[in-house]
Amino acid sequence: GVEVQGEDYNHNTRNHWKIVSDSSIQGGNGNEIVSPVLTGLDGIEQVKKVCIALNRAGAKVNKSCGFHLHLGVQDYQINDFKNLVNSFAHLEKEFDKIQPESRRGNNNSYCKNLTSIGRNLTEKINASNSITELVNVFGGRYFKLNLQSFNRYGTVEFRHHSGTTTFSKIKNWILICSRLVDYAKQNGITNNFNAFLNESLLDYTADRAIDLVA
Repeated sequence: GVEVQGEDYNHNTRNHWKIVSDSSIQGGNGNEIVSPVLTGLDGIEQVKKVCIALNRAGAKVNKSCGFHLHLGVQDYQINDFKNLVNSFAHLEKEFDKIQPESRRGNNNSYCKNLTSIGRNLTEKINASNSITELVNVFGGRYFKLNLQSFNRYGTVEFRHHSGTTTFSKIKNWILICSRLVDYAKQNGITNNFNAFLNESLLDYTADRAIDLVA
């Protein structure tokens, strides 16, 4: 019940789901599943259908796979971006706790810590006078939170999560990141999960951290 097409490798936004090659995936027949722009409950339902189809088809993931989430931030101003980046930097270790070891710290070169750029990160963020200057602080897109996608898609990209075909993990990650994006615009900077997660998501993150204790 979901339109999907196989395509050559590309970064073009489509009105349908697409399956494209990805050279970073290890193992045989490695591909990336890319959604169109999704909104609301209908978008969540599409994700659920795709997860069901992938599992029925016997799709597998390994530690070379990641789940990349784009969230629209066309209404963001420079201070909103600063709030988001500062908050994520403060919370990186907490986010690491709900990811497998292969996605923690700088263990994966495709989703590095924001803090890996060196000292004085906060000062560099706060000194930025435009989104372009803030993007240039990091000098690339291979971070757990990627701002480069804003210029092309009007989004911020969360690259932290491990690859998965489990709908509940995807749904909860979407909710967690969406709440942080909303909080940054409405309330500012936080260094506490309790500030922006509801009770259900706090229970989920606590349980997942226990499950993933190294």
